[in-house]
Amino acid sequence: MNTVKTASTIVFDPIPFHGGSKVATSTALKQCPNSSKFYILTATPSSWAKRLPSAHIQPLSMAAVLLTQTTGIGYWLKQFYLAVYLGLFCARVKMKNKRQPLQLVLASGHGVDMAGYWLSALFVIKITQLIHGPVGKSRLSSYAFRQGHPTFYLPSAKDSLLALNQESGLPRNCLPFVNGLDKQDWPRSREGSFDSTLQIFWAASLLKWKGLSVLDEALQLNHLDRQFRTRICYIQPKNSHQPQSSLPTTLQNCVSMPNPKNLDLIRAQSHLFISTSHQEPFGLSILEALAAGLVVIIPKDGAYWDQELEHGVNCFKYQANDPFSLNLLLGQLLVNRHKLAHVASNGQRHAQSYHAHTCYAHIVEALTSLDTTACRLSSRRASSALRAKS
Repeated sequence: MNTVKTASTIVFDPIPFHGGSKVATSTALKQCPNSSKFYILTATPSSWAKRLPSAHIQPLSMAAVLLTQTTGIGYWLKQFYLAVYLGLFCARVKMKNKRQPLQLVLASGHGVDMAGYWLSALFVIKITQLIHGPVGKSRLSSYAFRQGHPTFYLPSAKDSLLALNQESGLPRNCLPFVNGLDKQDWPRSREGSFDSTLQIFWAASLLKWKGLSVLDEALQLNHLDRQFRTRICYIQPKNSHQPQSSLPTTLQNCVSMPNPKNLDLIRAQSHLFISTSHQEPFGLSILEALAAGLVVIIPKDGAYWDQELEHGVNCFKYQANDPFSLNLLLGQLLVNRHKLAHVASNGQRHAQSYHAHTCYAHIVEALTSLDTTACRLSSRRASSALRAKS
């Protein structure tokens, strides 16, 4: 194995809206040594500026007509455009750091990151692929997966990766990971007791699968909203073709805030965190709520935290996508407040096993020890092709 101590690391981020996967990726990168050089080519510069202040951030511009193209000719045109854009950016970084090799971090999925794979094949650049959720099955994604680059995936993505692989099981270049919280960004602990009016905290994007309507309906039943204070902190996705939820308009004691800067304080002043997402690939906001000492309420949907947490011990659970079940649970918690402190404390202790420096250790190792095996294989294939042509 050939290794180098430093490399110019280019993070390719073509997704046009903020999300938990970008937070997780930036947290993983923060665990690398201070000597690491990161160059972020991103469609959302604001997602990275505060989280990686030492990185060089380059906005990625794209015509609106290309942003939502996911199939057909539009997809190919989009990927060709991104490949040229990324190639020019890589050339600039290489000229600036002539003695350092280049490596790419791709964190959106094989199909979305295809431009990076084309560039790697042309110029023998190592890729580290992060998978934050299930990937779509296609011939292009299967091609990218078979290139053998280091690939790190959340457990929720395993089945979709198996579907890309024509052999049984996953190859050795694929390793699972779970997300963690950086010590410097660890959420502040909840303030106050559970004796006052309980405040509900909901935080996610308005994508429909995040389930905001479930919370809205649950609180409207029996006028339950009058017995709580509710804070909805949301991200409004832009340039997304996915369906979105509407904000509640009739709930009592409810305030909706778009991507508030004081999110950590709002969370600390709350008592209950409610997740309404269906089949959340990980749920970074759930982990943050656990770490802050909130009572975490999640759906029974078989997702990561449903398997990891135990009802009545370190969380409470309701039937997924069922406002009546959530309404019943919240009503029970109102009259059984003596259980809340114990469950919140257990959840906070559980979160202590999710420190970023341990959760992302293998990813950091892959980035700081540039394994050139895959690159050498690609180079030999390219050389063989050239000899065949001559």
